[in-house]
Amino acid sequence: MVKNIYLDTNIFIYLFEDKEPYKTKFLNFYFNNDAKYYTSVFTLAEILVNVYKENRNDLVNIYIEKIKNFVEEIRNNRY
Repeated sequence: MVKNIYLDTNIFIYLFEDKEPYKTKFLNFYFNNDAKYYTSVFTLAEILVNVYKENRNDLVNIYIEKIKNFVEEIRNNRY
């Protein structure tokens, strides 16, 4: 049975900012479960709020690309 799992903003932050042990725990869960993963446009908005508050404009395009790539890799089961 395939599970549907929603990924909230914190998961992406753990992945993109190499936050351990959460990054490793999520990746272990991801690779050991037959699930479909979902997120929403609010995830990107929530990530970018702090980036803009911290004047880290250099991270805006990086985070946008990382989320797009992650979503594509999830579709192709390659992350």
